[in-house]
Amino acid sequence: MRLCALLMGALLVAPLVAGCGGKNKSSEQQAAASWANGLCQSFVTWQSNVQSAAKKVTGGQTSKSSLQTAATAISDANTKLADDLEGLGKPPTPASKEAQGAIKQLADNLRKNAAKIKDAAAGVSSSQDVMTAVTTISGTLAAMGDDLSVAAGKLRGLGHQETWKKAFADSEACQKLANGR
Repeated sequence: MRLCALLMGALLVAPLVAGCGGKNKSSEQQAAASWANGLCQSFVTWQSNVQSAAKKVTGGQTSKSSLQTAATAISDANTKLADDLEGLGKPPTPASKEAQGAIKQLADNLRKNAAKIKDAAAGVSSSQDVMTAVTTISGTLAAMGDDLSVAAGKLRGLGHQETWKKAFADSEACQKLANGR
């Protein structure tokens, strides 16, 4: 799934989120580890939900019911991810305002795309409508991939710090995501 591949790429650059900090190394590392794990766990949950929904409309004839069920599941997963990302708050870094801005923009775009997906599926009443909805949903998923790429680029541009590299490398949730599990 193209979107999952883009997500993986976005999260692999996430260790580049921070600038330099003057905090105690152990408390800085703990805060970074907690934030990184929360971020990755949010994406692991989202990825699992989207993959599960996609299975409902692949490998056979797509019906109105299967499309609407999958669209609702993907839309709900997007909304939950947006809520989870905003719930993380500011990352514990000097560049936190910029990072939080990139995360907020991604969350806003996820919510808009969730609504587009739900609307596309809700308008299905015939087999022709199914094809139209699939086209709309596919385009929306591609736009989500672009949104992830933009957010990753913004995060990548915020700087580099070993604390973040270690936080993402040590996070079990980030390892699951990086390994596609």
